[in-house]
Amino acid sequence: MILGEIDFIECDEKKRLKKETFLIKEQDVKELKEMIRSVYKEIINLSFWDKKCENKNCYFCNLRKITE
Repeated sequence: MILGEIDFIECDEKKRLKKETFLIKEQDVKELKEMIRSVYKEIINLSFWDKKCENKNCYFCNLRKITE
């Protein structure tokens, strides 16, 4: 895959449908593969469970606190 397109199904402010076309770069593919591998390891090792975000109102972090 070298090119992607997104067709929006809702009109913009001027009542026009929008189509966004973007080029997929090799660096983008490399970064995505690295991210997938990293997240996979976190899931397999359950290390994702210890991660928290900065948002004190985060639904997922608060859910985690409840289950501790």
